[in-house]
Amino acid sequence: MKIMMLLLLILTTSNVFAHGENIPGPHGGHIRMPGAFHTELVLSSQSAKVYLIDARFKNPITENSKVDLTLHFKDKSEDISCVKEQDHFTCPLPKKLTTITGIDLKAVRNGVVGKVARYSLPLSFPQAQAPETSNNDHAHHNH
Repeated sequence: MKIMMLLLLILTTSNVFAHGENIPGPHGGHIRMPGAFHTELVLSSQSAKVYLIDARFKNPITENSKVDLTLHFKDKSEDISCVKEQDHFTCPLPKKLTTITGIDLKAVRNGVVGKVARYSLPLSFPQAQAPETSNNDHAHHNH
């Protein structure tokens, strides 16, 4: 029974990383996979850029798409309006980025609705992966 539990844990953990959440995305951001597409969150001191990319980490689009962002603080939450740009959405952030504990993204990519993508702050990559950039094309996905 212990062997079965260990095997299940290993398979479940490796599946999370198979979607590229442990390496930077094509724009240097953090990846989540809320459905049949990926969200890539790129934070700066004044804004968040959100790219809606396909399963191969390519083709960011905004047409027929939408992003709603919720910032979580220690004792409250704040909804932020995101503006559609040519290939991403820009979401203004408050000046105190260090007070944000998490970000939830609700995204629709080309009419496809995704689940909530959760990002806990501070964002980081595993130490072995931090200096690299991703060229992972996710060709191994079976979607």
